[in-house]
Amino acid sequence: MKKFYNILICAMLLLFSANGMASDVTTQFVNNVRIDRNESEVKLEMDILLSLFDVKSNETLIFTPVIVKGDRQMELPAVEIMGRNAYIYHLRNDNKTVTANPYLAQKVATRAERKNGIKQSVDYTATFPFESWMYGANVSLFCKESRCGCSPWGDDAFTVASIKDVYTPQYRFSFLRPEPEPVKERNVEKSAYINFYVDRYAILENYRNNRTELNKILLSVDSIADDPDCRISSIVIKGWASPEATVQHNATLSDNRAKALADWLAKARNMDRSIIEAIGCGEDWNGLRACVDATPGLLKRQSVYDVLNNELLDQDQKEYRLSLLQPADIYARIVNEFYPRLRRSDYKITYNIRNFNLEEARKVINTNPTKLSLNEMYMVAGSYDASSDEYRNAIEVAARTYPQAVPAAVNMAALRVQKGEYMEALATLLLADQNDPYIMAAKGYIYICMGDNNKAQEILSKAAEKGSEEAKHNLNELRKHLSSL
Repeated sequence: MKKFYNILICAMLLLFSANGMASDVTTQFVNNVRIDRNESEVKLEMDILLSLFDVKSNETLIFTPVIVKGDRQMELPAVEIMGRNAYIYHLRNDNKTVTANPYLAQKVATRAERKNGIKQSVDYTATFPFESWMYGANVSLFCKESRCGCSPWGDDAFTVASIKDVYTPQYRFSFLRPEPEPVKERNVEKSAYINFYVDRYAILENYRNNRTELNKILLSVDSIADDPDCRISSIVIKGWASPEATVQHNATLSDNRAKALADWLAKARNMDRSIIEAIGCGEDWNGLRACVDATPGLLKRQSVYDVLNNELLDQDQKEYRLSLLQPADIYARIVNEFYPRLRRSDYKITYNIRNFNLEEARKVINTNPTKLSLNEMYMVAGSYDASSDEYRNAIEVAARTYPQAVPAAVNMAALRVQKGEYMEALATLLLADQNDPYIMAAKGYIYICMGDNNKAQEILSKAAEKGSEEAKHNLNELRKHLSSL
């Protein structure tokens, strides 16, 4: 066997052990060594090339990988390369191993018959629990020849790889503090459908359903004006018309109707007319298209779309073409069903809300949270212990009230990550701007927690390019961790 050991030693010198991967030299005895590890388990893989060895019919070569560090070691299942007679003998006798080691005898060895003159290899795989003492341990291969089917271990061993220490990453998922809101400005936007006589703009309170529509406007205004915490700063009324008559005529008509409603509102509530702005918007062709989109059963709907999409026609020409559509029922339905929806008054009430101190905010957050700024909500949250129900409630209310605000989304996602609710955390982030670097950094961290490192690296890289320092840090930590496995 002297010749065998000389060949083996020369072959082992070709191995790389720094990262557990062997070089791709075809004359090696062991090739493609790979070690994959996480915090709980190690997987060893390698190819044992048999072509270098001339195994006699009654001989058995035994190769046993052993994890070695100082005086500690752990043996892995052996590989037994047998000559023809030895292989047949152990098949007939159903022996599991030819080794004498009692610990190893309980393991099932990999067994192969060496067929001399034929290129052969054995794919070796072993998975075993990782223990802390294995940091930096070597994976050594013990080699022995057996002629009688059982022999003691020899002293010759060759290091084929090492188990590197895993870098423990220190990730960051920071709490975001929103910018203070010096003036808490809010808006209420609604629509009213006021009926007018044809080509007229006088407000007739008792005409058709005008009383109901006008009362809706007054209710919207009063709900804010009567609140001592609020002050109306402006009201904008936009008047819209349907496409009958010319564009110019309808522009003037919609402007006069918007002004008439503004005058009526100022008088009805004794308001300063200067804070009410009236804007005539003319014909609402976008609204008409929306009506057509919402009516799939409209007769010859494609013909209507053809008119609406014709860029060579101006709006007056389009209205005329619609009136010519056949059968006449098409235009009749447009006039009687769609046009009334276009003749409306959109109004937006802008108002300011006073600031609240901590004690006031603690009450308001559960009764009328829309009165609080995001910063005031986090003032409330910060007044409680971070593990308390009150703290979590404040964060949840902030996320419900301002779902599109980046700090609210990120901080709510952080709470859900703490509970292992990763999919829920991602759903929370989806409500905010997906191109925001804070949102992207948070998503990257969540994917790390979920074990999807490829997705995490992809998103963190984009967030880092946008300037997120947290994303840069976590990406670097993730890469150092992965490279140490």
